[in-house]
Amino acid sequence: MAKINASLLLVYVDGVVIAAQNGVTFNVNQELYDTSTKDDAGWATHGNGRRSFDVTIDGLVSTTGISAAELVAYITGRNDLLLVIEGGLTYPYVMQADMASVSLTGPAEEALTISGNITGNGPVYHMTANLVTTLGASDTYDTFTAVGISVTEAIDAAGGATADSDNIDVTDTYKYMVFTFLTNNGGLELPTIGLYSGAGYISNQPSMTAGANFITLTATATDATSTLRLENTAACNYELTDTYVWEIAV
Repeated sequence: MAKINASLLLVYVDGVVIAAQNGVTFNVNQELYDTSTKDDAGWATHGNGRRSFDVTIDGLVSTTGISAAELVAYITGRNDLLLVIEGGLTYPYVMQADMASVSLTGPAEEALTISGNITGNGPVYHMTANLVTTLGASDTYDTFTAVGISVTEAIDAAGGATADSDNIDVTDTYKYMVFTFLTNNGGLELPTIGLYSGAGYISNQPSMTAGANFITLTATATDATSTLRLENTAACNYELTDTYVWEIAV
């Protein structure tokens, strides 16, 4: 029987690995409510209630990757985070969550350690494939640099700029989930995002926000050569972490 090295299992926050991890525990939970009656011949029965998830991490404090100070800032700033768990699972789990607690432990003459508890905010998604492999297949920005599924810079002085992913086979019987983290580098206009075909958009076109983005695009047409399009109509300067796109049934 094949074994999986637990060292491969890592937690990423907003596209950046939590530095110096030693342990990860990922719990997916379901509340079961009692439905037992006298007709059940003495056997307990139950119904399926609310589902939830939580993650605990522990490791050493590091100044690289997502640091202890940055994890604490998610609590003090009351900011959501984009959580990705991957490594040894074939495909990653992607979810929206919040830091519930962060603890620092500093024993004498030993390494400073950190532990944290992360609580889910909504559903957890197990990706079976990412529908995009690049976000820079074409663009009209003044400066646009894509590294695979992330964008390190998207700058335009006047707007009227777009950037497209590689082709997505879109079907109007599906919704398309987009998860990414956006950093606004200039306080300027943030892009809209949508599914685009040669004749125009074939989905809603919501505006993105600074921070974690959890966006649902509802396809209104079928097109095997569609793209995921970013668009700005005014000056902009932003970047995106790894961007995940997959389909769910309507």
